[in-house]
Amino acid sequence: SHTFYSSEYNDATYHPHLVLDYVDNVNGILPPAQPVLNSPADGQVLYAESNGLLTPPSQPVLTWPPVSGATGYIVTVANETGVFKFKSWEDDEITNTTFRFSTNLSEGQTFSWWVQGVNQSIPGPSSSRWSFAIGDPDHTYNNDYTYTYMFQTGSEVAAFGHTNIQDTTLYSEYPNTNFAGNSVIRAGTYCGTLYVDECRINIGLDASQIPFAPYQVVHSASLGLYVEDWASVQGATSVSFSVHPVLNQNWSQASATWNGTTGGVLWGSPGMQAGSDYGSAVSTTVVNVDTTGWLWFDLSTPGMTISNHQAWIIIATPNTGHAHASFYSGTANNVDFRPKVMFNTTNITTMSISPSGSLTTDADTAVNFNAVAYDHLQMVQSTPVTWYASSGSIGSNGLFTPSTAGIASVMACFGLVCGTQNITVTPGAAVDLVVTPLTATITADENLTITAQMADQHGNFKPGESILITPSNGSVFGTTFFPYAAGDHTITVAHPASGQQVVVDITVLPGAPSYFELGGCEGTVPAGVWCDITIDLFDQFGNALDISDAGDLTWTTTNGNYSEINQQYFPDHVGTWWLNLSSISGATAELQISVGHGAIDYLELNVSSTAVTADDRVYINTTRVDVRGNRLSVILPADNWTKTSDGQLTPGAPAIWDPVKTGSKILEARYETELTQVVIAVDRGITQSLRLMVDDEVRTWQSLEITADETLEAKIFAIDAKGNQWAVPETNWSMEHPTISDASNFLEVLSGDATTFTPYYASTEPYMLVATYTDANTSLSVALNITVDNGVLNSVTIEGVANDADRSTGAVIELTSDYAIDFSSQLFDADNNPISSDRLTWHEVHLATGETTDITTSLLLDNMRWEASTVGEWRIEAWAVSENGFNISDSITVTVLHGEAVTVSAALSQTSPTAGDDVDIQVTGTDADGNEFPQDVEWTEDGAPVPTLSIVTTSEGTYIYAAEVAGVHTLQYTVGGAVSTTTIEVFAQSTVARLEVNLSTTTLEQLESLGVFIRAFDAFDNEIPVPGSVQVEMTGRGTSVMSSSENWTITTLDDGPQTITVSVGAERVNLEIVVEGNLAGFFEAGGTLYYVGAGLLGVVGAVLLGLLVMFMRNGRDDDWDDDDDDDDEDEPRPRGPTGPAPGPTG
Repeated sequence: SHTFYSSEYNDATYHPHLVLDYVDNVNGILPPAQPVLNSPADGQVLYAESNGLLTPPSQPVLTWPPVSGATGYIVTVANETGVFKFKSWEDDEITNTTFRFSTNLSEGQTFSWWVQGVNQSIPGPSSSRWSFAIGDPDHTYNNDYTYTYMFQTGSEVAAFGHTNIQDTTLYSEYPNTNFAGNSVIRAGTYCGTLYVDECRINIGLDASQIPFAPYQVVHSASLGLYVEDWASVQGATSVSFSVHPVLNQNWSQASATWNGTTGGVLWGSPGMQAGSDYGSAVSTTVVNVDTTGWLWFDLSTPGMTISNHQAWIIIATPNTGHAHASFYSGTANNVDFRPKVMFNTTNITTMSISPSGSLTTDADTAVNFNAVAYDHLQMVQSTPVTWYASSGSIGSNGLFTPSTAGIASVMACFGLVCGTQNITVTPGAAVDLVVTPLTATITADENLTITAQMADQHGNFKPGESILITPSNGSVFGTTFFPYAAGDHTITVAHPASGQQVVVDITVLPGAPSYFELGGCEGTVPAGVWCDITIDLFDQFGNALDISDAGDLTWTTTNGNYSEINQQYFPDHVGTWWLNLSSISGATAELQISVGHGAIDYLELNVSSTAVTADDRVYINTTRVDVRGNRLSVILPADNWTKTSDGQLTPGAPAIWDPVKTGSKILEARYETELTQVVIAVDRGITQSLRLMVDDEVRTWQSLEITADETLEAKIFAIDAKGNQWAVPETNWSMEHPTISDASNFLEVLSGDATTFTPYYASTEPYMLVATYTDANTSLSVALNITVDNGVLNSVTIEGVANDADRSTGAVIELTSDYAIDFSSQLFDADNNPISSDRLTWHEVHLATGETTDITTSLLLDNMRWEASTVGEWRIEAWAVSENGFNISDSITVTVLHGEAVTVSAALSQTSPTAGDDVDIQVTGTDADGNEFPQDVEWTEDGAPVPTLSIVTTSEGTYIYAAEVAGVHTLQYTVGGAVSTTTIEVFAQSTVARLEVNLSTTTLEQLESLGVFIRAFDAFDNEIPVPGSVQVEMTGRGTSVMSSSENWTITTLDDGPQTITVSVGAERVNLEIVVEGNLAGFFEAGGTLYYVGAGLLGVVGAVLLGLLVMFMRNGRDDDWDDDDDDDDEDEPRPRGPTGPAPGPTG
């Protein structure tokens, strides 16, 4: 903001004034076009450069392109001293379209300028008004090939904030707040309410703000921060400051926060993430707590250029406890305390290292490197060189002493200007045989890797050396030893070339239990007879182990039983079975045992049925069963069948018996010593099939078509195995349908040898007429499919269901534009038989305009969903023409309201009010379909409610903002997910409502001076400039002198209590002081009369003093004459001083 003198200022020279220039264009001359300015660019700070050093330009040049129709130009230049116009036909400063200042301009000054074309005497429109400034560089050459430029915010051109160093602080206590613009910046801990609250400093520098010589490069940079204060607890005595380059491109001074940016971008982790948000430290500085003055930090970062923007983060870590340092920022009132950057550049552009190319050495051989520096003209220069090596060591003379094998990087640097040379270091001469391990104890199940290598003097292993590994037992594959037998063994490692060898002592313990070996129960053992089992345990290499080493044993069998006490197996069923042994150790074993049949117990006759009809055949399986229940199928010859009744028996597997007569029949057979019988009951044959007849035609399992007005009569017959047919009065009738549960109601009778079907409902799915016959031996069913078609279209019904939370439905639906309606429809004939909806046509009618749209296709493509969009009243219609030619239809009325706001905007009655004004605000929301409407919102400023904003309850979305506090206010208003902001700049009132006066002292002596410091405030306590009409008066004849309207100096005269009165209009402030008297003040207060009186008193006193002296001396002379008269006559003595008496005269 800017402050200007008003018409009330006491010096009329500074009063506002308006100058009007005009011409009378009586000849109608066409004015020229508006000029466009060229250089310097708007806001540019100008410098002159010579031999790499920047200086203020003395007489800069202003240029602009030629303007069509212009015969001359008027150039206007303005600064704080006034406005100056130059005319091309009068002033030599203008040549064509160039203006050169005729006098030298002072550094640090700012100027504005604009150009106006003139056609004869008629001026055209002025160009845009641009500004520029004259740089005041602090740029020096250091006589060591480096130049130093000092950056400090506002140090050169305060009006432009030039130069500029960006700074801000990240606070963990306020993770989403940006603190750019604070007067201090902080780094460390204990930065908030808690000890652990951390703060970190961000510094940014745009080097392109200074036009360095383009051939220069960055040599180094350092940051100076002036300590404002320290805070420490829990014994912190020093703080380590580490400087890291910022890598995240989203960083900016105005948006950076602890968590990320105010725009919503997050750092890799709070406070910025190492490796992604910032890089490795470029410098670390340890400072004692309570250090004062300037602290300097090295900013030299590889990759810095004279035109790039680089930012850093400074992280402070106390040695113990918690502490942080506060420094003055770029907005500090005292410019001298603001951060500084010493930016060092150089003409040295490259460093060349020799030898170069592909270099190789071994770890025993040093390599001497040399470096040559070249400037921008490719001239060799003698600069100091700093050597670096990624491994090994390198001296200041460039002698590289390798140590570690691999690729080493050697760097020669002059500041940030570096040359790099890679060199491959191979191992040196092999001198040591290194073997690990030297002793080991392993089990037979394990293996041991022997690491054997030859190393040089630095411990680099040299590949390719021939090394032999020989075990005393087991085997070696490559460098891995695999044991076999348990016991103590050795491995000899030898290097034949040097004769060195190392013996490794190995103790091999038995391995873990691996397997059992089981024996016994050989051959085929009979079921029911015990047999013995033997057990042995081994590791994987066959080393015998005690059975107890396997731990708990678990025995299982696929059949039979095992006795752990007797160590015997009891066979049960016939077959090949497994006896399985497992243990906790994991060792297992299995033994296959063959079990045969035991002694016979009985013969079993298993018949297919004991109750059959004469049509049936009986199958007989004959089985031998032993004492353990093992079964063996046997084939009995005809002689073994002792009874077959009157049937026919055929031997075999199985044997077959065909019955002839009904009744109970006995079959009997013999095997070995056992005899067995079975009884079979024989009955008549059973019904084999059923037959359906319609109109004397066989229709079993066929399909017929009828209408709902027709009937169908069906009859049922039974057929046996011989093909005989007969009516079946025991038949049960039923009607089945996929969707009709009571379809049997359409049948005339449900039991009997015939029934009649009278349909009612039409259906695309066929009805199934089912006839079922059941007796003691069989159950048969047959069916007939009947299709019934529907009647004429009689009604259309549609239904809509909204997808909102209430699932709104009905003939009238109300919903917002954010939702949709899912439609369904039903068509029926007169008997309520459903008809396909495919014949429907759908229309959308806008009730406000009557506009009708066919939406049939869009509904079908969207699965019958109608999306609400535009606010209004709508009718959705569905219709079809019946077979009789009638239009059958239905409709639903829909009211569409606006949806949730996705964006909000605010209209303000004014954006630049004066304190005390009201700003009317109307907020409008827009939903996802573009419908606009007044919208209530929540208001915040800097994350807190806005205290001076009130809601107008009589209308939606209406607010009144009461302007009180001067400044720029950014208000955020939100509803749901919609967020927006508006900016109001409140200006203070110009009328003084309160004065605040401070005195440099309240007690002083006569003739001394004191300072009076005045501040003015408006009715809302906004500080405003003190008007020039301010009056400062003092009793006791004190005099007041104004330095500015805010600062006055009063010189006292009379002593005693005095009153100082400061007033602006009706506002008045009285302050009391005490003036102590002194001699000079006493006389100054009395004037000339006091000085004259003092002089007369002095004269009188001097005369009296002279007379007294003469009197006293005369008395002493008389006594002397009495005693020494002769002496007096011979040597007369002087009687005292002669001449005028001392003291003032006149």
